[in-house]
Amino acid sequence: MAILIINRRNHAITPYESWLNSTKQKLVMLSSSEYQSSYNHVVNHYEHMEWFDQFSANGNVEKRAIALHRTYQFTAIIAISESDLIRAAELRDYLGIPGQTMESALAFRNKVMMKDKLKHTDIKLSPYCKVTSSLDLLKFVESHSYPIVVKKIDGTGSKEVAVIHSESELEHRLEEGFKGEWIAEEFVPGRIYHIDGLAQKGELLFCWPSVYINSCLAYMDAKPSGSYILEANNPLVTRLNEMVNQILSHLPCPEVMAFHAEIFHTEEDELILCEIASRVGGSKIGITLKTAFNIDLMKTWVQMQCGIPISWESIESEPHTISGNVLVHPGKGTFLGPPETEYPDEIIDFELLASADQHFNYGRNCNDCLASFVLMASSEQDIEERLLAAVDWFQTSMKWDNGEVLQHG
Repeated sequence: MAILIINRRNHAITPYESWLNSTKQKLVMLSSSEYQSSYNHVVNHYEHMEWFDQFSANGNVEKRAIALHRTYQFTAIIAISESDLIRAAELRDYLGIPGQTMESALAFRNKVMMKDKLKHTDIKLSPYCKVTSSLDLLKFVESHSYPIVVKKIDGTGSKEVAVIHSESELEHRLEEGFKGEWIAEEFVPGRIYHIDGLAQKGELLFCWPSVYINSCLAYMDAKPSGSYILEANNPLVTRLNEMVNQILSHLPCPEVMAFHAEIFHTEEDELILCEIASRVGGSKIGITLKTAFNIDLMKTWVQMQCGIPISWESIESEPHTISGNVLVHPGKGTFLGPPETEYPDEIIDFELLASADQHFNYGRNCNDCLASFVLMASSEQDIEERLLAAVDWFQTSMKWDNGEVLQHG
């Protein structure tokens, strides 16, 4: 008996052998060759490891999974990256392994399918339609007001998202055409919240909302993006958590799941679903929640899928501090080096992601950034001020050449 791990993460982020050291089952990993060197020091903890180039498209991953199942009889398939959820679900269905099915994975991965399942419930949605051709978009625009959002039906990282404000912007988007499946939606003004947690057998085991700074599309204008958790006495905490619970009740959930929901809060005090994924939130969301609640969502999710008991008593039910994170996105120019001054004391996690003399032409997605920060504070107002002050420190102190001035706030 063994556990199959389908991986595209660096070992520093996903030390599976440490997370699963209490299981008696063998560990088998099929992974992107991009991260092979990061696992070299722990190969003895795995029964079998294989590495693949062009991991996303490489069908030999599935071929080897099927062959190895004959030898090891996998009891679980672990895949934590959004791009691998469908792949893992398809293998589970084919091999008869418990866990998230294709029906479930598609309901959370395919934005049109997700909203089709929710449109006849009391969950509020923005008007939307499936787009596979230019005519589909033109018909939608005829009956709905600008702005219109167009994005891939299964996109990740806010890539290939267009916000269309006018006829000229529509014509520009139409020039690109449509390959594959897309979704068009009416733009929803208001603040965006993300709600992250874990559920088992339909019960929320952990759930807490955070509010975005700017939006996931801020990278397009070189503005900072990030989020911070809400205080326990914020009335939106209960409303957002209850809405997520309601959403999950209408979708085909796996027995054990992580979730990352995004919900708009409008000026009219309405809550409108943007989307929900059956995975842990990306970027620095994990460490932000760990700082406030003493919960490692990724580790706990993996352990739950493998039947390892969780010590829930060590996890806070309310935040013991207000934590937040922010990403500094690039504009157009060359990054010459980071600030030479010490970073502010309140920063508890700082990661420099840009290299000296690296050229940028804005970010390619919402995770494409020069640096990231995680901070703590005593209130929502304080944390937002500190996060933006950290961005200001970095942008005014870093060395940057031949580019546009980066926008603060």
